[in-house]
Amino acid sequence: MIRIWMVAVLLFSPSCAGLHEKAPQSQAVEEDDLNLLVQQFLASADPDQSDALLKEIKNKEGVSVEKLEGLIEKGRRYPPKPPVGQTRLSVALNPDHPPGDLSGREERNAAVYIPEKYDPASPYPLIVCLHGAGFTGDAYLDRWRPRLGETAILACPTMEDGAWWSPEGEALVLAVIDSVSSKYHVDPDRIYLTGMSNGGIGTYLIGAFHADRFAAIAPMAGGIPDEIFPFLNNLQSTGIYIIHGEKDQVMPVTLSRKISDYLKSQGVQYTYREHALEHPMAGGHFFPKEELPALIEWLQGRRRNPYPSRVVSVRDSEHLGPFYWTEINETSGEVADVLDSIFNRAEAERVRKG
Repeated sequence: MIRIWMVAVLLFSPSCAGLHEKAPQSQAVEEDDLNLLVQQFLASADPDQSDALLKEIKNKEGVSVEKLEGLIEKGRRYPPKPPVGQTRLSVALNPDHPPGDLSGREERNAAVYIPEKYDPASPYPLIVCLHGAGFTGDAYLDRWRPRLGETAILACPTMEDGAWWSPEGEALVLAVIDSVSSKYHVDPDRIYLTGMSNGGIGTYLIGAFHADRFAAIAPMAGGIPDEIFPFLNNLQSTGIYIIHGEKDQVMPVTLSRKISDYLKSQGVQYTYREHALEHPMAGGHFFPKEELPALIEWLQGRRRNPYPSRVVSVRDSEHLGPFYWTEINETSGEVADVLDSIFNRAEAERVRKG
């Protein structure tokens, strides 16, 4: 299916007119280089990046539909010696603009750790960690990396004030996943999302909107408004591991208890952990290192099922795209925008009405 789609795009895209003609000022085709460009194109969710990759593919001397078909059939290849250790990733976002509109694009950063002995021949799990207010991705990476060792790729993006409930926060998380996956051998069935405090809120929202992309989510010391609870049904096939401190005075533990009760009432499988520990600075609002071994062991046992036999799809006006093997292509009446409801009282009322 991907092969047919890719060939169709290359044949009929205006930017690829003359694909079979020799490009007079292009370099000779090197199979590894061309394969990397093709796989980056297939993995890209950014229309502007996709257009640029198509043009670069077209300008390779000797490229043909037949050659592209062969490369796709051989499967993805990755750079043999990419940067490892602690590094930085930069992505460009314009979530409020239509595809192709370059105005308003902003560069956002993510701190990334790649195992020192990374082998591009082996697939790696990817853990995306969302920080809370007052932190950055770099600070969060420093906290998480020693705990994980060399077992996974770790990505910690930075979002001002930890506003992961915003369209920009959502777009950043997805862009980081796509960017890391285009450069490193990430196992698409072992991508995990976790976050603390504001990051926990983002984990719930982004995880519920894009449950088909994650093997599991692990929100910590977070919560969401009651009227958004129905979106948690999207997580029927996604692992959920909730952690909260019973003495948390920043995000009351009742937030997680109410979510736990709702998940139980809906028959959604989940794991719930409360701890009674307190931090000298943060009180009960923190993630104790004593809780990490059980979480890591649980994550290691979770894999995404890309084709579940049963899908529950609860969507809003901004998330009507494909979800697993389903897609909503027609709506009637008013459809609310959940993210906008956080700032817009009228929109919040529409969400409450279902």
